Amino acid sequence: MRLYLTCIRNTLEAALCLQNFPCQEVERHNKPEVELKTSPELLLNPVVICRNEAEKCLIETSINSVRISLKVKQADELENILTKKFLRFLSMRAEAFQVLRRKPVQGYDISFLITNYHCEEMQKQKLIDFIVQFMEDIDKEISELKINQIKEPDGTRVGDNRQELADTRVGVFGVGVVVSMVLVASVTCRGELNEPSFHTDQLLGDTVSGVVGDVGNAIGGLTGTVDDAVKGIGNTVADALGDHGGGEHN
Repeated sequence: MRLYLTCIRNTLEAALCLQNFPCQEVERHNKPEVELKTSPELLLNPVVICRNEAEKCLIETSINSVRISLKVKQADELENILTKKFLRFLSMRAEAFQVLRRKPVQGYDISFLITNYHCEEMQKQKLIDFIVQFMEDIDKEISELKINQIKEPDGTRVGDNRQELADTRVGVFGVGVVVSMVLVASVTCRGELNEPSFHTDQLLGDTVSGVVGDVGNAIGGLTGTVDDAVKGIGNTVADALGDHGGGEHN
């Protein structure tokens, strides 16, 4: 894993040498050339870094933008569910990440788009650190979620609600990732290293409040489901005892 991440880090350091470049097709427009792909002379050869068949990274570079696509390891059906829920949670909050694409490149699970404006507003090294740390965290978190799911008892109501438990745990991890990205944006802005702006503080507060609210609703729904299950079991036991008592009385 360490060699895989080191190779990605070194490639990103070479790829993130971006500059402002106006669109050659439309006047007074400046669009990511890696997305348009209308000018082949502005594109570099894409680089694919593979750890194995199920885990790889695609780095596409142009003169003013870089697109990074990741394929997350999914060894079985449980990891497939956890990865799908996690990435869906993130894609619904793509605006908070600033560099996250709402729709990944075909054949990959998640994609990031970094333009020359991001490199001007943020520190290049911090952006690279974020991508690498994201890959480390998602791998560890999915492994931990899988272990916790396997440890849960079978044949119980909690075991039947694994989907809700996965949603809640993925949501809690997503809070940390979203807050981490917003902090990167607020701390690394040029000219505002020592004086964060009111807009940044407000953005951070709104993001945290919204995400925490979503997680709270998920936890509340899961708690209600468990409470209903407990009440149902209690009623079943009471009915069984009543029938047993009536039989003995007769």
